[in-house]
Amino acid sequence: MTALLLHLFTKKRGSTLIHLSEVQLLGAIASLRGYRFCLLSLGLVLAAMLSGCDRLLTPESGWETYQNSRYGFEFLYPKGWIAEPPPDNQDGQAFRAPDRPGVTVAGWASQIPDISDEAAEGESPDLDSISPNPVKENFVTEQGLPGELEVQIASETSSLNLTLEYEGVIYRWQGRAPSQQFEDYYKFFSYVASQYRVLSVTEP
Repeated sequence: MTALLLHLFTKKRGSTLIHLSEVQLLGAIASLRGYRFCLLSLGLVLAAMLSGCDRLLTPESGWETYQNSRYGFEFLYPKGWIAEPPPDNQDGQAFRAPDRPGVTVAGWASQIPDISDEAAEGESPDLDSISPNPVKENFVTEQGLPGELEVQIASETSSLNLTLEYEGVIYRWQGRAPSQQFEDYYKFFSYVASQYRVLSVTEP
């Protein structure tokens, strides 16, 4: 270590070799020790953050599963999360964390209208009810269904959104959190999105 420090803190000026004094060398060692302490502290902070993410991925209370009988899909949410009032059409459900304001997960679905049938009956298709943008497949669930996973960042609230299309139905799932905390929940939301299941899919 001493040899390395001497090498690091030695300079050449022309042909003259200038060495650090013992006081300067001790000061350099103290600086390096302080630097090592800072690195160690940073490592401990990062480890705490990662362990916090792991606790979110495996909540101490365990998991519950929401199942939608109308459209046949399901997704996970932590036990103890509070169910929001369901919509009248029973197309989905939202759940919120009881002790973390603004943190929610939700899933819902809708039938994709058949434009050809409406055109054959002489009716104008309801363009608002059709998926406005085609699904850009960049994600595959653990069940094997391809879909689009998209992050939306806003000033107050941000979200991770999953969109799937299967047999004439468009399935949507969303995890939301305050924007300042969204980074803490991204891994958690990604995991829940990966576990989203469409019950009519035939398992291999």
